[in-house]
Amino acid sequence: KKGRGRAGEKFAVSPDMIQTMRKIISQVVNYEVKDDEGEERQLIEVFMELPPKKELPDYYEIIQKPLDIKRIRGKIGAQRYRDLEELQEDFFLMCTNAQTYNVEGSQIYEDSITLQTIFTEIKDKVLKEEEIAKAKKAEAKAAAAAAAGVDVR
Repeated sequence: KKGRGRAGEKFAVSPDMIQTMRKIISQVVNYEVKDDEGEERQLIEVFMELPPKKELPDYYEIIQKPLDIKRIRGKIGAQRYRDLEELQEDFFLMCTNAQTYNVEGSQIYEDSITLQTIFTEIKDKVLKEEEIAKAKKAEAKAAAAAAAGVDVR
């Protein structure tokens, strides 16, 4: 297991990786499900910002490392994740926090479990799409070079 950096430490993360992280979080945020009445709703809504301390002071006593989407997005922008694994760890911690604080079977509890699955599915889909795009780019480059009579090996 990789060691964590100190709080606030920046990592040399490629712009492509930051773009990938943003794309994954954006798709998770925009993911909607139909409720019992057939209305669309975003599962992530209650996870966007932590509850105010005045409203739920015990949350901050029970939860050791409070996290929300706003903080995760901030960490992406500040290059505080080395890789997708660390991003996923934080996202899952946010969901686990909801499972720790909320009653099993409650809407937030159930949504947090669903969000973990959705995060994984979206991450895999985005990585596959990027892999395909890179392969097509390399193919196009090789075809262009071949057409120009250049050996690209």
